[in-house]
Amino acid sequence: MFCAVSALEALSAHPSAVYTQHDVARCYGGDPVLDRNHAACYAGVAQSPRVAEVAPFAFRPLVPWLVRATGLPTMTGFALLSAVFLGLAAALLYDLLARDMGPRAGLAGVAVLWLTGATQSVLAYPGIVDAELAALGALVVWLCRRDRFVVACLAAAAGVAMHEMALMFVVPVVAAAWPARRRRALLLAVPTVAVYVTLHFTPLLYGHIVPAYPTLSLENLRHVHDLTSASNGTVLGALAYAVAYSLGVGWLLIPFGVRRAPRVYALMAGTLLPTLGFCLIAADYYRMLSVAAVPLIPLVVYGLPAAVVGRQRRGRVEVEVETPPAGRGTAAVA
Repeated sequence: MFCAVSALEALSAHPSAVYTQHDVARCYGGDPVLDRNHAACYAGVAQSPRVAEVAPFAFRPLVPWLVRATGLPTMTGFALLSAVFLGLAAALLYDLLARDMGPRAGLAGVAVLWLTGATQSVLAYPGIVDAELAALGALVVWLCRRDRFVVACLAAAAGVAMHEMALMFVVPVVAAAWPARRRRALLLAVPTVAVYVTLHFTPLLYGHIVPAYPTLSLENLRHVHDLTSASNGTVLGALAYAVAYSLGVGWLLIPFGVRRAPRVYALMAGTLLPTLGFCLIAADYYRMLSVAAVPLIPLVVYGLPAAVVGRQRRGRVEVEVETPPAGRGTAAVA
């Protein structure tokens, strides 16, 4: 709720339905790692959904379309959706951990989410899609805990239309489904890849194929390195900043959580493998690591002392069996 109020109050001075890049930059400052402001580019997609914005924002139409569907002023719509999806992420984590270990663990999960870099990014820039990605990460781990692997991959496929970083959520889902499905688990990645290919390599959305952003070009890699060094002094300094910004001391609790938590939570660390690749080619690496850390929040909570979160429970489901009273037999089961 604080996120919703803060975001909407920040935008109350800008009631017009159409925002220019200058308006958005004046409202939010501007992303120091991009020549164009993130929020301005997403706003362009929302205001003109059939006109291709610059890559890579043209490949991320889902949230701008939802904003347009609300009928609200553009940036107010973004702020409202950010608040709603951040609340959804908190609700999913609370339900997940409260069922495992009780209400105190659920509240601890919400508190950890509030302190992550994903939440801080949303508070600073409500016009971006980090809240939606955080909710997707929480939804994926929530579904995997219930062995709903197909639904989890369909959610990740929809998430690719929000941001290509949603591809990383497929890795832990396939890993979690592997013991039961073996090679068939690889088929779970098909919807996500199909959405990515459709957005990037077909004219379905804009009537033509939008030129891809030169992510792997030497010029972009040099640009990322220069920005990283300029912001943090060295690459190691950038790494330290990303670790502190994303999950902070929570990273130190994860090894303890792995020892205590159900196996499916440990598999969520699979998000880190593709994220490291993203971080090498993008200057907003700290935000990417923050989003990838959201599915790891259960491990952080499991790593907390038992006195903080209550009794630790292991396993997928706990079943209590009532002992029949003495002197009574039990019916035989055929």
